[in-house]
Amino acid sequence: MYQYALHCFRFKHKPISLNEAKRFFKKASDKGHVEAMFKYALSLLESDVKSERKKGVKFMKYAAISGNVNAMFNYGFNLLKGIDVPIDEEEGMFFVKEAADKGNTFAMSIYAISLKNLNNKNTENKDEVKKYLKMAADKGDPNGLELYGKFLLNNNYDKDPSINLEAVDCIKKASFAGNIDAISTYSNILLNGIGVPPDKSRAILFYNLGINKGST
Repeated sequence: MYQYALHCFRFKHKPISLNEAKRFFKKASDKGHVEAMFKYALSLLESDVKSERKKGVKFMKYAAISGNVNAMFNYGFNLLKGIDVPIDEEEGMFFVKEAADKGNTFAMSIYAISLKNLNNKNTENKDEVKKYLKMAADKGDPNGLELYGKFLLNNNYDKDPSINLEAVDCIKKASFAGNIDAISTYSNILLNGIGVPPDKSRAILFYNLGINKGST
């Protein structure tokens, strides 16, 4: 049942396949299949009909509560951004953190960024932000590497060379993985010799690479 629904969902550009996918995902989710709940929620959230998307949020929450890590992240992110549901920062942060703690790399970065933004209103918990950015970086996530590298550079008040080296290494890895922001930052690092000797020719190379990838 679930596998058939998954097959239909892969051909969702065909209306009959998407409808079939929804029907069988719903049947499987009614029998307690948690991954089917998540996929059913995704199929509903792609709808142009508001009531369908509202139902999708409900099933995304069911899947999240039932332990699906991707659903935790998606539901939490929707709550943080107010996508098809009223903004609820507290509940959104709870689910995104749960997903991060269970290994979702997107959630690690989003939780850290959201925590930083929320704490800017009060007292920033830099240790917690750093912890989750490093978790994403350690997983090799390009976005996490770029954000963690920038965090280290921006908070290295003592200009510790070892911290600068770690930051540059993270940003370099992210740029090699194609992260546009990292490419731009790495170009600036090479140009100004931040943590590494200045290298104008390589800085220009990465600058042009960023332009080719759409950097402004």
